[in-house]
Amino acid sequence: MKKRPFLLLVLFLCLAVLIIVLLCFLPGELLDPPKQPDPFDARDLKYRLQKDGTLKIDEYKGNAEKIILPSEFEGKRISCIGWRAFRDCMNLTSITLPDSITTIGCRAFDRCEKLAEIVIPESVTAIEESAFYDCKSLTSIRIPDSVTELDANPFTGCNQLDIMLSPDHPTLIFSDGLLMTKDGTRLIAYTQSHMNPSFTIPETVTEIGNRALAFTELTEITIPENVKTIGECAFKWCNGLTSVIIPDTVVSLGEGAFTGSENLTSVTLPGTLTAIGSYTFEGCSSLASIVIPEGVTDIGDNAFHWCFKLDSVVIPDGVATIGWHAFEMSGLSSVRLPEGLVEIGRDAFWNCKKLESVTIPDSVVRICDSAFASCPELASVYIPAAVDDIGHYVFNDCDKLTVIVAADSPGERYCRDFGLQYVCSD
Repeated sequence: MKKRPFLLLVLFLCLAVLIIVLLCFLPGELLDPPKQPDPFDARDLKYRLQKDGTLKIDEYKGNAEKIILPSEFEGKRISCIGWRAFRDCMNLTSITLPDSITTIGCRAFDRCEKLAEIVIPESVTAIEESAFYDCKSLTSIRIPDSVTELDANPFTGCNQLDIMLSPDHPTLIFSDGLLMTKDGTRLIAYTQSHMNPSFTIPETVTEIGNRALAFTELTEITIPENVKTIGECAFKWCNGLTSVIIPDTVVSLGEGAFTGSENLTSVTLPGTLTAIGSYTFEGCSSLASIVIPEGVTDIGDNAFHWCFKLDSVVIPDGVATIGWHAFEMSGLSSVRLPEGLVEIGRDAFWNCKKLESVTIPDSVVRICDSAFASCPELASVYIPAAVDDIGHYVFNDCDKLTVIVAADSPGERYCRDFGLQYVCSD
């Protein structure tokens, strides 16, 4: 009889474990079913007063499927839809903007994946960058003649979108999925890569705008000789691209131009470049080699960060600075740093697990914090006598390393202070 309470306790614990296991394997939608749409309630809108006395919609707290926005609140005109105001409104399918709105802000409808219809009034003059980011269900939109400000692609991630413009639109044209300035010189967006993943940029284009081709489904692109400028994040997260040839007419390659294009294996850079901007190839995890043109003087922060397969890089003489995290976690096994290099940035080669050898030229005067930290295979590095500014933890966790220094140099004093194994050169 005394055993009965104990057996009941064991059965209770077994049942509890069984319930927990079943809950772990139940489909998420059964445990947390999607919230059903509610009727639109204007009280779910949150506003911010602007300097001109009008209101900006800062946030929408509701869950409506269809929305008709009011034109005013408490006697004040609503003039702007703010940054991420309708972000992740997962049930939103249709919205009508009032004729008081003049600006649709950056990422205003960020990831409204069911949004299929939006009515933009003639009062709107500006649609900002990525305003309709990743609105996958948006297949048609009319941009009124009043819209004259489109500095960057408002439709990133909208890859089956038809844009309707009047033939008399003062600043824009749309043809074959290409949204461009009226004169055809600036490419603003390519919105039909789902249907046409391979295309050639028109000969009239001289500028590929910021984010113009970001998040598209492109597999192949031809850039004509007339192009001079490629904007920031122009090819960001183009995971279908495997190779790109940039013609020698291009003189400017924007920051983050190819960020996250994880299947990119080959890029031909033009000899006209003078800098590799920050984040240009960050996250291009399939990029195996790169030749940096002779005219480049600066490699920006995070330029090749997370390029895990990058095992070959040619850095020309003339490069003066290598930025923070520039080659962090890359696949380099050896690197020759060029004559003329002055500064190696913080974490520049941090956690390069395969890096065995580095040649540092006599021109270097500064090596920043953790520049070569966590490179477990690094066996030998020479620190020139001219280096008089050496940061903290530069060679931290480089267990195989022997540092070669000049006698009585800042390098030798650094090694002594941080307990590094070193030898003095003749």
